Amino acid sequence: VAPCVAAVAWSNGATIVNNVLAEQATSHPPNADADGAHHGLDAAATLASPLNMPAADANLARPFHRHVYDRSIARGLVANFQTSGAALVFNAAQDNGGCVRAWTGTKMRVDIAELLASTTIRRIDELLTSRCFGFNSVDEYYADASSDQRLADVRVPLLVMNAFDDPLAPGNSLPYERVRRCEHVMLALTAHGGHLGWCDEGAPFGAPRWVEQTVCDFLRVATSPA
Repeated sequence: VAPCVAAVAWSNGATIVNNVLAEQATSHPPNADADGAHHGLDAAATLASPLNMPAADANLARPFHRHVYDRSIARGLVANFQTSGAALVFNAAQDNGGCVRAWTGTKMRVDIAELLASTTIRRIDELLTSRCFGFNSVDEYYADASSDQRLADVRVPLLVMNAFDDPLAPGNSLPYERVRRCEHVMLALTAHGGHLGWCDEGAPFGAPRWVEQTVCDFLRVATSPA
């Protein structure tokens, strides 16, 4: 018997896993090995996923969110560009007329100085991410990447856990009615928690053990033999 494979992801990584689960049930089924077994994901838990990316983008444009959350995340991304392995790519691009390799393998020209001066997630996605994946605009990218439109295609157990006050995935943008019609998707919503800011009542500065336990319990049951 092949072992079960489960995934846990958060934030934009959660969006990716949601989309992968939908794609493996529709357009990209798992490849079969010599024994005919299919090796895809058997279950997943996704935390703080911005299911509706246009709504998340609009929420981040609010003054407080713009100057606190958006600016902080953008600065972190820019810092990663400058200090991680990506720095090698961008340093080489500066010496090569600003050309970096897109997802398709072709080269595209990026304004490296403008990218490193970005102060919003949207600006980074406009200059780099959307173009890297072949979209004509950042709005087209956000609309296509939103995973809420694909939840009905998921065919394995999926736990989606969000907080209503998440600035990147606001509660009023969550697809409650759509999820209720999804046989394989469970939405767990807390009133508070922000963006991955859950904590234990008795130890607010430690790891949120109740979240970890909830996720592990869900995956244990989801991958257990019927």
